[in-house]
Amino acid sequence: MSCEQLKQIACDAIDDAAKDLHDTSQKLWENPELAYKEVFAHDILTKFLEERNFENVIRHYHTKTAFCASYGEKSDGPHIAVMCEYDALPEIGHACGHNLIAEVGLAVGIGLKAALERSNKKLGKVTVLGTPAEEEIGGKVDLINAGVYKDYDINNRIYRRRSTCRRIPVGGQQMKPGGMVHELEELDAKVTCCAQGAAIATGCKNGQTLGMEFERDEKIIKKFGGSTDMGNVSHVLPTIHPEFHIGSDFSSHTKGFTVAAGDETAQSYTLSTAKAMAMAAIDIYTDPTLLTKIREEFDTNLTRRNRLRQK
Repeated sequence: MSCEQLKQIACDAIDDAAKDLHDTSQKLWENPELAYKEVFAHDILTKFLEERNFENVIRHYHTKTAFCASYGEKSDGPHIAVMCEYDALPEIGHACGHNLIAEVGLAVGIGLKAALERSNKKLGKVTVLGTPAEEEIGGKVDLINAGVYKDYDINNRIYRRRSTCRRIPVGGQQMKPGGMVHELEELDAKVTCCAQGAAIATGCKNGQTLGMEFERDEKIIKKFGGSTDMGNVSHVLPTIHPEFHIGSDFSSHTKGFTVAAGDETAQSYTLSTAKAMAMAAIDIYTDPTLLTKIREEFDTNLTRRNRLRQK
C-alpha cells in the first residue's frame, strides 16, 4: 500500500469521526478545568480512545489527570507521540484553545491508527499522550522527570492561534529547560529564527521535507510567540510544535478567544490541521531515512544548544 493511500485512509478516518471529535471538543469547552484538576477532561478523552479500540489505555498516567493510549509496536518502526492538552485558564476558560488542541490530538491518533491497521506491512506505533497543566504549571516537566518521553522517537503537538499566518512554531526549544515566560522581547534574535529552529529540530528545512510551511514574517513570529512546556520536551525528544489559524482575530488568553475556541468556525481549520499532521507522520512511518535524518539533526542541535548554554 502506497504512502498516499495511507494518507487518504488517515484523512477519511478523521472525517468519519468529525462529529464525535467536535462533540468532545465542545464538552471540554463547556467544562473548563484548571491545571491538574482536569478530571472531567481526563475521563471523556480516555473514554473516547477506549471506545475506538486503542490498545493499553492508561488512565492517571504518572499524574492524576495524564493518560496515554497506544496502537502498534515500536519494534515495527517509529514510535510517534501525539499530544493532547486540555487545561483551561482561571475565569476565562479555554482562552488558549486547549479544547481544540485536544481535538487535534485525538484526530491525529485516529487517523494514524487507521493507517497502521490498514497497511499491508507493520510500520510502527502511535501513542496519544494526555498532558495536563500546560497553563501556569508546565505539567510536561513532571512527565519528563517521570521518564515518559524516553520511549518515543518523535513528539507531535499542535497549537492554535488567531492570526492570518499558516503555522508558527513558538520559541520554547530556543530556551533553557524550565523557562516559562510570556514576554520574549529579550530573545529577539532567537524568536526571529524560531521557524527555522523548529524545522531543524525535526529534521526538515522549514518543514518542506514533511510538506509543511512555517511562517517567516518576523513581526508575526514576535507578536504571537509565547511560552510552553513543549519547549522542555524539545530538549529530550525531536519535537514539532506548529500553530494554526482558527478563524478569529482575537489574541489568545482573552475572552474573545474563548468564544472563538468554541465556535463552529474553528472546526474546519482544526480537522484540516489534524490531517496535515497525520500525513506528516505517515511520511515518517513510510520513509526509513526520515527518522534517521531527524535524529541526526536533533542530536546536532542539542549539542549546539548545550554549548551555547555553557558560555
